[in-house]
Amino acid sequence: MASYLTQEDVQNFGHELVDFSQRAAVHAVAPHLQELERQNADLHARLARATKLNLELALDRAVPNWREIDRNPRWLHWLAGRDVGVRYFGASTQNICSAATRLQRGELWAAERSATCTHRAGVS
Repeated sequence: MASYLTQEDVQNFGHELVDFSQRAAVHAVAPHLQELERQNADLHARLARATKLNLELALDRAVPNWREIDRNPRWLHWLAGRDVGVRYFGASTQNICSAATRLQRGELWAAERSATCTHRAGVS
């Protein structure tokens, strides 16, 4: 983070006034920062719920009995297995699938963010 105060500022105004000014500034903006942090956490939670719902809706369309499959012991055993994952990636199949899902979410978010920023900037 950039420092907006210089050693010259401290020499001109004194350490006590600079310290007081910094504490006053923090006191003034702290409630706003806390509210932004709360809103950010709320948006993350809403995004997670929406992402899960969209995934489930897509699965409902593509594989109508996916919930039954997801509870199948053979499927769960395969996911927990390490034969495919370890051979190629050194991790369980479930960990590989989870990592791929996280990566896809990140790529989708980045693409959506880029499109939104491009649109707002008036770039086509």
